[in-house]
Amino acid sequence: WLLHIPHRPADLLRAIPGQANLVSFHRGLADRWDETTSHPVSLMIAGALGVEAEDWADLRSAPSTRRLIDLLGRDELAIARLPGAGFQRGDIWVLTSWLGGRSQLFGWFNGMFGLSGLESQERIGHWPVWTWSARPSSPPVTIALVEGMLIATSARHPQAVEMILNAYDGNFPSIASREDLTPWRQRILASSFPDRIWLKTPARSAP
Repeated sequence: WLLHIPHRPADLLRAIPGQANLVSFHRGLADRWDETTSHPVSLMIAGALGVEAEDWADLRSAPSTRRLIDLLGRDELAIARLPGAGFQRGDIWVLTSWLGGRSQLFGWFNGMFGLSGLESQERIGHWPVWTWSARPSSPPVTIALVEGMLIATSARHPQAVEMILNAYDGNFPSIASREDLTPWRQRILASSFPDRIWLKTPARSAP
């Protein structure tokens, strides 16, 4: 049994706080996973996140990773970086994935995908929250389930997910509420290109 949830990919940007300096938007990544993750740019991004080349090769080809990507990357997803976000504990990375009615599957997430260490946490507002750590040296990943979407954050500050959910709920400025990004939002939502990136630099913002 699956609920029908109207397709609203623009909602992915509601969960990205307005101070993000890097936002990428992708369609159908699951179908292009091997091609995309073998590209040198993907390896460079993985390295920036502290993932060694050998570890990245193992991670992207692991059966559990492929099952996750099949769930999270079948439709639209967005990835964003927040520079420190005022916490002075390093960058915050945010992933938002449109699941639609498949969001119910996350209720069985741990059993389906075998993620050891996935722990349920106290709800934030109306939303259920889990935490997961790949390894002790890595920042924990906090996962929240909202209407039709999965939100994941990687940050060393435990309050980061609260800021993300406040942005989604409209209590904190988000990329979706920034008037200067209205043209970019319109382009990515109407574009036939599967991948779009917006990068803010000190001198200018380049869509």
